[in-house]
Amino acid sequence: MLPVNYGGHAAYQDTFVSRFPALFPDPFAVPKQTWDIIVKFWYLDLSETDTIMQEFYSLPGKPATRFPSCLLRSYLLSTVLGNFHYPMVQAA
Repeated sequence: MLPVNYGGHAAYQDTFVSRFPALFPDPFAVPKQTWDIIVKFWYLDLSETDTIMQEFYSLPGKPATRFPSCLLRSYLLSTVLGNFHYPMVQAA
């Protein structure tokens, strides 16, 4: 079951703003390259992904713990940061 995303992209931005100071108490210590990525993702509104993916979630049952837009944002962020690894395929 797809969770209800009441805030959309604004909720993502609010969450980021509320958590950022705890993770980075000195924002001036954050490298410029990291700020470029932060700004890019700040404006990247993926909330439409939730609407597109809604038909692929079952109606009954426990709600999903993550929104499709959050999963996509995590995937894109890990790709941009170079933390994405393809699964190893062993030759037969």
